[in-house]
Amino acid sequence: MPNAFGYFIVLLFLVSASAKIIATDFHGFIRPLIRQYAALSYFQADGTITQSEISTLVRFHKAIKYKCNIQYDYTVNGRLLTSRRVRYFNDPMFIVTMERGGEIVTAYPKGFQAKVFYNPMDPADALLSPGVIGDDLINYFGHLFFYYIAAILGGTCLLRIRLVAGFANDGAYGVDVGCGRLARGS
Repeated sequence: MPNAFGYFIVLLFLVSASAKIIATDFHGFIRPLIRQYAALSYFQADGTITQSEISTLVRFHKAIKYKCNIQYDYTVNGRLLTSRRVRYFNDPMFIVTMERGGEIVTAYPKGFQAKVFYNPMDPADALLSPGVIGDDLINYFGHLFFYYIAAILGGTCLLRIRLVAGFANDGAYGVDVGCGRLARGS
């Protein structure tokens, strides 16, 4: 059973990747998924888009990121509220391409009367687009994919590095790294 340790290491990497996703990425991926789905049952109010524009956010080398500035007013129980959230996943709404930003600004032009979905427990918690869409799942499962690939590759690398526990005549030990044996005497 020389590879049992290696398989244990691969399993350990997979478990640690899963724990990392569940623990630290809860707020980044799982919680917004849950909130997006829960927003389908939020109360609705009529709102008016008061700002709808795209601005340049960051220039990094040749890539440019854009920020989609959407703001809307809505009334709940006679109280005028303002929000900027379109979806829980992008708050504030960061756009990578001008085309995607254009789609959102076109969907919510200034002066447009939109349905606003607000949390009945906290009316200031509102958004324009409830529910889970394909992009949400692609982002989440794509994130999972890269963690598991990293875990499998890391575990496989450790599987290739096998500690040699035997003592040679001179008390030397070695490490087999798959491309030769490194030895050191005591």
